[in-house]
Amino acid sequence: MHPTRSLFCKPAVLMASLLALTGISSAFSLTGNLPAPSRPVPAPKPRTAASLQPDGLWASFSFDRDGRDETGQGHDLRLAEGAALITTAHCNGQSLALDGKTAFAVIDSGRVFPPGSFAISFSIQAHNTLQGRIFNRANYGTAKGASLTLGFEPVFGKRLCFGVSSERNVCDAYSDLYNTNALLSKKEIPADEWHDVVVQAGQNVQSVYIDGVLSTQQHIGTADFSVCPDAPFYFGKWWDLDRRSFDGLLDNIRIYTRLLSAEEIESLARTNRGAAAIVAVR
Repeated sequence: MHPTRSLFCKPAVLMASLLALTGISSAFSLTGNLPAPSRPVPAPKPRTAASLQPDGLWASFSFDRDGRDETGQGHDLRLAEGAALITTAHCNGQSLALDGKTAFAVIDSGRVFPPGSFAISFSIQAHNTLQGRIFNRANYGTAKGASLTLGFEPVFGKRLCFGVSSERNVCDAYSDLYNTNALLSKKEIPADEWHDVVVQAGQNVQSVYIDGVLSTQQHIGTADFSVCPDAPFYFGKWWDLDRRSFDGLLDNIRIYTRLLSAEEIESLARTNRGAAAIVAVR
């Protein structure tokens, strides 16, 4: 008998307050050995206790109705080329389903996401954890303007790789090993299990959290989150000529214009699993 495992499910109350790294010679195509992560640095101090603060929440999606931004700010998500909202087994509500072939989803107003800090929180059930771009900010027609990327690559096993460009003129540039801060999670993401992920960058720190716990972190230079007119946020692929499509489900997506504290990240993980979470015994 294996230890009990909490499976993701919709929270009882949704908070209304969310590289390749090999193979091509352009954006976020990294080769060679990555440097070891530097010493961990403290996460920002919590604003109040362990509750999640609503300030800085730029967009939020539970997908229980559609792809509209639930903050009311109009940063809606557009489904493309087969992306769908489907009912998730054992849970109430829907999740964003990406087929690992052509499907992707776009937040067009990601083009005007403000410079400064960035954080994204989401729940993930990946069917393939050896290949697939989960999230990017770039021009998916040209691969330029790639300030952010997150996904799986065969050379990294089942670990997530979070890339943040250090390019000073990111809008007109490609990104590669020499102008990208690449950070690998220490924890693997098994296929077909729900997990909660937070990645964030700002104040010269880049971090990956899995299931509410810090997985890896490093110091970085100032990240360039310039407003690039052709670089939206999108989920499910790398770019049109090298798709590296993600196969799996995403849910509870929240995007912030600030860093989250360790306490807030832990609170998010608890909330996403919620009172309705199913516990399986194998």
